Amino acid sequence: MRDFFDGTETPNTLHNLVTAFQRRRTSYLAQAQATDVELYEQTIGQPPRTSDGAPDLSEVDLLVSLTMGVHELLQQVVHWTAASAPHGSRRPTVRRLPRPKTAAQLYQRQKAREAHEWVESHLLFVDQSEFERIIAEG
Repeated sequence: MRDFFDGTETPNTLHNLVTAFQRRRTSYLAQAQATDVELYEQTIGQPPRTSDGAPDLSEVDLLVSLTMGVHELLQQVVHWTAASAPHGSRRPTVRRLPRPKTAAQLYQRQKAREAHEWVESHLLFVDQSEFERIIAEG
């Protein structure tokens, strides 16, 4: 960092490094931004960044490449199986694997919890005997 502040490196180089860390899905910066609820709240109204969703080449190793190939073959098998099934039968479903929590999910969970707490704060809880007395009185 000292090189960027002393002037031996340009601010453009620092910008390129930061954006490279943002593009890498396995970096700690990407993890921190994906789970930052305050950052999500500030960017709710902004249009999303456009990207093709493809991972960086540095993230795709032999194992990831083989897994992608197996996934594509399994999707073809599901398609062929569903196409050959009788029309009245039930089509096979593909279940999603668990994904990491994102800031959007954490934000929605937080807002739901706040709404639940607000509703609970406005409810009046009474003892069972008093409830039965109120019901009996009509």
